[in-house]
Amino acid sequence: MGVCADIVNMNKWASKVAGFKEVKYVTDRCITGRDLGLKEEASFTGKQIPTREDIHGSFQWLLEDACPGDTLLFHYSGHGTFLREQSPSQCNNRDEALVLPKTGKDKQNPLMTGDEIFDKLVTRVPPGVHLFAIVDACHSGTIFDLPFNWNHWDHLRTNPQKPQFKKSQFDWEWAQSPEFLNRSYPLQGTVSLITGSQAWQTSGDAGIRGGGVLTNTLVTQHSHQVSRTEIKKSPGVMTTALEEGWSWTRTMMEVINHVTGGKPKAVSNMQVPNFGASHRFDMDAAFSLDGFQDVDEDVSPGKCRKS
Repeated sequence: MGVCADIVNMNKWASKVAGFKEVKYVTDRCITGRDLGLKEEASFTGKQIPTREDIHGSFQWLLEDACPGDTLLFHYSGHGTFLREQSPSQCNNRDEALVLPKTGKDKQNPLMTGDEIFDKLVTRVPPGVHLFAIVDACHSGTIFDLPFNWNHWDHLRTNPQKPQFKKSQFDWEWAQSPEFLNRSYPLQGTVSLITGSQAWQTSGDAGIRGGGVLTNTLVTQHSHQVSRTEIKKSPGVMTTALEEGWSWTRTMMEVINHVTGGKPKAVSNMQVPNFGASHRFDMDAAFSLDGFQDVDEDVSPGKCRKS
């Protein structure tokens, strides 16, 4: 789902590099007017502007027939926002949302909140199935309302010269008990989520033809700042991570480094990618689209980090 260039780039990567058998997309403007190589039969709505119900239908298509051992890929590139009201479900008090296209009956763009995505997609991932999700949007940090959030700043603090992974770097993200939120815990399937920014930040793009910064970083050839004087080319961080057997930690730190221009300690409004998960796991294990190895699940819910 998303920006024209990002749909094309993710479509190519998912099919040719990652080996996904079938790729479909939802978009409001990328079928006509440009020769992008998108097949109309792969669209859920054809030339019609997608509605909320269409997107729910795309969630269902993604989940149906999934069997233990399967990996599902979800990618969104577009506008994101957050609600001004405090959220009772998240430790950061922000309920993020995807901004959907207007239909004829809408005066304003409808929103799809993290709570809705959690209910319609995250909780329905079957046991033994992994959902690998990417959301390239503003204010997307914890958009899926996953229980855990990996704190890369804690990772950097472990050792200034050679940071080490510890499971304590996973922050608990639910502000209330699962019972209060009417959520089952632990989740039945596993989910990982890479987002373009923290919940309070905006996400950049390279113009409508260039696509989102995060998507470019993950799956397309791009240049990135290594030092003040050195710039390197990359075929895409996830492509290299899979080819060279990087760990989850290195993969996420490379994503952050590429997007921030080598400034992973930035805590301002600079765009800093985020990583969330349904379960704590060993981030030193090899990065894989197929889910987590050696899930270390403490079935006791955690608590919000004290500020």
